[in-house]
Amino acid sequence: GYIPREDLPALYSAAEVFCYPSLYEGFGFPPLEAAACGTPVLTSNRSSIPEIMNDAALLVNPESIEEISRGLVRLFRDDGLKKDLIERGQERASMFNWEKTALKTLAIYKNLL
Repeated sequence: GYIPREDLPALYSAAEVFCYPSLYEGFGFPPLEAAACGTPVLTSNRSSIPEIMNDAALLVNPESIEEISRGLVRLFRDDGLKKDLIERGQERASMFNWEKTALKTLAIYKNLL
């Protein structure tokens, strides 16, 4: 089932790592939400996720159990990598917010008119 949206920040924040080997995403909100909560992210190197997460996540082939497991081992063993992904993840997440989206959308409409 689904988790209520208001519970997600606490769950993301409590996680040691957020592992999201998705095969398809429209935008990729869960990895970005986890990063915003200060959780290092291991996610898919497919679909929109690499564009959204950029270098703020460890990207793996979602169909490779070996890549996923190697990535998780790296994250659990390498505190420097975790710290780096946390910092880059929070910075990356700050680039996406509804106010910026609304302003950019308004600018497009104004340009079209």
